[in-house]
Amino acid sequence: MRALFVAAVLVLGLAAPAVAFASEEPPKQCVATWYGNPEATTPVYTASGEVLDPAAMTAAHASLPFDTLLKVTNKRTGLSVEVRVNDRFAAQGDRCVNLTRGAFTKIAPLSMGVAPVDVTVAVLR
Repeated sequence: MRALFVAAVLVLGLAAPAVAFASEEPPKQCVATWYGNPEATTPVYTASGEVLDPAAMTAAHASLPFDTLLKVTNKRTGLSVEVRVNDRFAAQGDRCVNLTRGAFTKIAPLSMGVAPVDVTVAVLR
């Protein structure tokens, strides 16, 4: 039975859906911030119930569903990071996404505090 399932997956292409970041909607242009204290002595929980890992490639967003994949691109440098939404934050002004320390360092130095970004939501294909 297992062999039949594996054969069906290979023949019919029933593997996990591919993720693409191209969509009809233009990327949202805003400012990204960072959060997460790696020296915290007690666990901090995200809104999804996960323990916050400052080194993880995750993010907080005001309204997108948990587990939504985002591509966040620094508009000044072109550096990008792919993150998964697992937390919430109160967006203020032009701030639209809050990245973990680990994710933010992929697109800008922490000392910047904020970075102008384009945010694209993943589309499952």
